[in-house]
Amino acid sequence: MQFFLPDMFILFIAVLVVLGVVIIYGARRLQSGMMGKARILNVVNTYQRISIRRLAELCGTTEQRAGDAIRWGMDHGMPFAIEGDEFVRLGNESLFQRGESRSVVYLVICPHCGHKNPQGITECENCGASL
Repeated sequence: MQFFLPDMFILFIAVLVVLGVVIIYGARRLQSGMMGKARILNVVNTYQRISIRRLAELCGTTEQRAGDAIRWGMDHGMPFAIEGDEFVRLGNESLFQRGESRSVVYLVICPHCGHKNPQGITECENCGASL
């Protein structure tokens, strides 16, 4: 009985240490994931067009994480698109038609071939796929 209590105490301390390491590791991983996404979005926002592979190299991450960050930005209203394996910032993609009044023509990118179509049409001008 004399040896049992110290062994249990040591085991209890070891479990607490392991649990603390797991919690700290998880918190740092979560924080680095959030910071990684912000870094990717800051870098990508400086480009009009860049391949996701090159973006991943610049940010020191994987192509999967770079693509996920761009999709997160798109889901949260950032003017981004992915054409094939390239990121495209849509902020400067709008075209102005001149006439009596200026109007903005928004482009709709075909999900099948990547062709830029004017808003309002229902089929891609290039491949005929449904928009």
